[in-house]
Amino acid sequence: MNRKQRRADPSSFMNEGVRCFQTGDYLQAQRALEKALRADPNRPEVLYLLGLAQHLQDDHLKAAANMAAAIDNGLPARPEILNNAGQVFNAAGRLDDAVRAFRQALQLSPSAADIQNNLGNAFRKQGDHPAAAASYRAAIDARPDYVKAYINLAELMSAEKRYEEAKACLEQALARVPGDLDAMAALSGVLFELCRFQEALDLARSVLLRDAGNFKANASAGGALVALNREEEAFPLLQKAAEAACPDMTTLLLLGDILTWRKSFHAAHDVLSRAATLYPDATPVLTALCVNQTKQCLWTGLEDITRRLDAQNERRLADGLDIVEPPMDHVARSMMPAANLQVARCQAERVRARAAGLNRHYDFTCRPTASGRLRLGYLSSDFRDHPVGQVIRRLFELHDRDAFEIFAYSSGRDDGSDVRHHLERTADYFINITAMDDGQTADRIFEDGIDILIDLNGHTMGNRMAVAALRPAPRQVLWLGYPGTSGGDFYDYAIVDQVIAPAEHHVYFSEKLIDMPHTYMIVDDQLDISDRAISRAEEGLPETGFVFASFCGPRKYEPVMFGAWMDILREVPGSVLWLAAGNNIIQENLIAEAGRRGVGPERLVFAGRRQSKSEHLARLRLADLALDTRIFNGHVTTTDYLLAGVPVVAMEGGHFASRVSAGLLAAAGMPDLVTRDIGAYKDLAIALAKDAERLGELRRRLSAARHTAPLFDTPQFVRDLEAAYRRIWQEG
Repeated sequence: MNRKQRRADPSSFMNEGVRCFQTGDYLQAQRALEKALRADPNRPEVLYLLGLAQHLQDDHLKAAANMAAAIDNGLPARPEILNNAGQVFNAAGRLDDAVRAFRQALQLSPSAADIQNNLGNAFRKQGDHPAAAASYRAAIDARPDYVKAYINLAELMSAEKRYEEAKACLEQALARVPGDLDAMAALSGVLFELCRFQEALDLARSVLLRDAGNFKANASAGGALVALNREEEAFPLLQKAAEAACPDMTTLLLLGDILTWRKSFHAAHDVLSRAATLYPDATPVLTALCVNQTKQCLWTGLEDITRRLDAQNERRLADGLDIVEPPMDHVARSMMPAANLQVARCQAERVRARAAGLNRHYDFTCRPTASGRLRLGYLSSDFRDHPVGQVIRRLFELHDRDAFEIFAYSSGRDDGSDVRHHLERTADYFINITAMDDGQTADRIFEDGIDILIDLNGHTMGNRMAVAALRPAPRQVLWLGYPGTSGGDFYDYAIVDQVIAPAEHHVYFSEKLIDMPHTYMIVDDQLDISDRAISRAEEGLPETGFVFASFCGPRKYEPVMFGAWMDILREVPGSVLWLAAGNNIIQENLIAEAGRRGVGPERLVFAGRRQSKSEHLARLRLADLALDTRIFNGHVTTTDYLLAGVPVVAMEGGHFASRVSAGLLAAAGMPDLVTRDIGAYKDLAIALAKDAERLGELRRRLSAARHTAPLFDTPQFVRDLEAAYRRIWQEG
């Protein structure tokens, strides 16, 4: 045999490929096997090994093609070979081929637990959950200590929201193999889904003590800490979990949320873009990208994202699936109340299903009917220096103690603020429930004999809606925090007013509605406003020229209204727009957007953050006129302007969140500042800026209204609220 013939000998190349394969050098193995294949194109064992080498380098499509060719060319039908072939097909998405290979392998080795498990994985990818579950159970029957099959079965149950069954499955695995870290990590994830956050955290930490790099334990510990409002502790754990080759979607979303919250917008966008690559068109990912871009006022491509979100929501509804976009995110971008209701209803159903797994049933028949004082239970994560905490600061102290007993259930952090301390002092009972799970919290509310439970969160961050879903009180009410319906059947009433919820909008609420006489929103009429003289120069404002202001969060700035603001600036020479946007990235994006609309950067002034609310209100007086946002109005921001004596031009929109300022202005006796469309909005703002006498009269009216208008009469508001509670109790 000459040298040329030896070089073309497929066996020598194959042997070289095998040696490289055994040492883990899959690239060199692939090169040697490709040479062997060129010498003998149909040799099945070469095709088989080449397919495996490509598979181990993630070249799955080529791997599957070579594996199929190997089988077609007479690859020996042995269980381990067919099992490997099935895994190659599975990775390439050739699921029918994968199922066929695994089934052939099981015909030869019926009790092979690993093959049964792999068959379950293929069925699961096909969406055939019953067949997948049967395969996982067969694997467990064949090998009762096969933890991987228990974990896969539990993941399948969790995907179907059967969390209690998933928990039992993993507990069974741990009974068989005590201390198995993978099973413990998986169980911590299930406890997280059950909202047993402290238990999830404790179990995940016990795993991390022995395996600090366990991705699932890092993910569940990080998720639990976020749920417990401990984002700073969660951040490094989520970062570690995100190092996995294919991290779960929740990990990436939570990490992106924290980075967005920190205003590390570019880093957040990178994380969320990775999530979009791994989970294309997943609604939660699209939502997170939408939130990230709106919070930094990066509007390029945003219209496409929202269009895809709407299409995804419509498609899911048409397919009988629920919508997974968070309700708060939806109301922030859509003024369609029917769609708002659909989104809220889907989330409420998820909350109800989760609560059902806690197996709580409360019997109120044995409790005495309230003949003396009604016990009111206020549930909130925002009893602190937060917009909700600020406006309800005097609520508890103003309640009639001869008729009501006040319980406050706090699920949020103690920020040490004056607002927090005041609320703690003025409630009859202030109960910190941050360490209690939903079931324990509901038990406490029932044991306290609460007659009316008032949820101040609704679908807002830090909510404990699952507590309400357990129905621990005979009457349950939604009020204040969330601008819309819960979509659930576990709130009997929602407290509204006739502006935010006119009669024709009642069909968009799942609750019975109780109208407050003037406005649904309480205002602290004794809010301190500093008497310190604050100069324009101190705030970076020009010494002359008209000052428009919009101090809503930048997420509420959106292209349509921002375009209107730029039109207004162009029509009022020398005017500036004073914005609450302290982050450099937000400022750069807004300056760029203004430039696209022909407005120079000198016309935008960005306000820094004031630590003192009283000084913030004092500086607002530097504004000549406030400009409200469109889709999501200023709520507390609007009352801040009015308390400071600054008139607000607003536009009444098509859903709750876009009608709040209209209601507040009506209650302040200033309904003439409410417009019905964008054209009228611009015309009014421009007219007021050019008519000093008319604007001065508005400011005088507003100053007088501070002593006469219903918006500023907090004691009367509380009396009206108490009348609403009595009606709720009597009507049932």
